[in-house]
Amino acid sequence: MKFIIIILAVFGSTENIVGQDTTLFQKYKFDSSCKLLAVCSYNEENIICNKDFSFYIENLSDIISFRQQIKLGKPLERAISDENTLDIYIVKDKEIQDEEIYVNIENSNIIINGQKYYFDVSQLRKMHNSFPINYSFKWETLKSEKKFKNKTKSYTTNKNILAYQDNTFEFGGICEIFINRNSKCTSGRQGIQIIEQKLLNLGYKETDFLIGYVPTSDEDKTFKLTFQATKDKYDKLIGSNFKKGKWKSNDYEILSYWRK
Repeated sequence: MKFIIIILAVFGSTENIVGQDTTLFQKYKFDSSCKLLAVCSYNEENIICNKDFSFYIENLSDIISFRQQIKLGKPLERAISDENTLDIYIVKDKEIQDEEIYVNIENSNIIINGQKYYFDVSQLRKMHNSFPINYSFKWETLKSEKKFKNKTKSYTTNKNILAYQDNTFEFGGICEIFINRNSKCTSGRQGIQIIEQKLLNLGYKETDFLIGYVPTSDEDKTFKLTFQATKDKYDKLIGSNFKKGKWKSNDYEILSYWRK
């Protein structure tokens, strides 16, 4: 979801991957539908941080120029960061893409999809001077997929919105499953394996769902599992040795940035 939390210590040195003065976005192919947006990270207080570094670039020729001008410094094994980062987004048709780029202004470093570099932040101040943007942001929670789709569809034609990001949890909903205890299922772990195999037999991948085991005080007859997936997978999961509880959809979460 991305009220984004940055995990800093899980990646090794990138020193052999990229050298000093490598340009930002050098491998990314832009087209006329792309925009670049640099804004502060979301916070519940709705405080706009790093105002002097924010920018919004709309024209493809300016984006290409940006890519050629902005240089990365040397790779870092560790980078100091906090919640008040400047986030640089690639935007297509109003939707924020998956590239994750966070700049720590105070400590002069940048994190790009987990890789960390020294970064001269004065480069972004120059971008702000050329492409300034005054903006606000908000977080919205929607209760149904229909409302979510209608909302995001309306964003594509709204001139006041700069970009939106889908922060909904990966799986669409959750339910409980009670699987019978018998000679083939003597533990919660075996129950998980049985349900998992049924889903694999239906043609789904392991990454398409999540199954958990919930220990209870009474497991003489059944084991309690949780199943997270989209509604269509819930509907197709059928068996005589288990019962499904009611499927509950997750809320749909949207972070959006607006022109002021």
